[in-house]
Order: sequence, then C-alpha cells, then structure tokens
Amino acid sequence: FLLTLVLRRFSGLGGGGQAPFSRRQRRLKVLEGISLDGRHRLLLVKRDHMEHLLLIGGATDLVVESGITTPVPPLPRTPPQDSSFTSGGTEHIEPSFTAESSETSRDDELMKSKALLDRLSRSKDES
Repeated sequence: FLLTLVLRRFSGLGGGGQAPFSRRQRRLKVLEGISLDGRHRLLLVKRDHMEHLLLIGGATDLVVESGITTPVPPLPRTPPQDSSFTSGGTEHIEPSFTAESSETSRDDELMKSKALLDRLSRSKDES
C-alpha cells in the first residue's frame, strides 16, 4: 500500500499536485500500468536507465522483474555520400565513343574474322 501511495505521488497518476522535487530532473517515471483485476496492477517503472516490473495492490507488493535495460532503437541507415546523389540525382551522363576506339574495335573484329577464315581454309586444304 505504501509503495502504491509513493508511486502515485511522484508519478503524477494520483492527481495530488506537483511532485516536491520538480526543480530537479526526475529519475523515476511510470512508463505503463495495466489493471489485472479490481485490486492488482502491473506497473513498468523506469529509474535512471533501468526498468522494473512491479505487481502492486495486494497484501504485499512484489517486484516481478528487476534490472530490465531500456531497448536501444537501431540507428537509421544513411545513403552513401556520392556527388551524383547530392546534386539532385537527375543528371544523365551520355557514354562517349571516340572514332579511334570504334575503329580499333572494328579492326580487332576484322582481324579475328580473317584469322578464323585462314584456319577454315587451311583445314579445308588439308582434308
């Protein structure tokens, strides 16, 4: 009963005015409460960075679980910092073909074709 009264007084649930330590940063906070029946309640209480699950309202109050650490949310993923993304990402880049590179590739293709024809003609002559 005493624990219930203290929690209501310092958590703001009881409507008993402001807590006397309002100038300091609060270390105690009731995160959630759920009524089990007309008499018993489960409370999730946070003190500093630890959470505690309490069962209150019966002949004796009970600490169900103690030392629950507060879950840390995952960090948001950031996109890679690339100049194409920072400039709006709508820039279109055309591939550049030079006459020299296309002529070289054409010459390579001709030489490969010529070598293949030479091999075919030699194999034909041998048979």
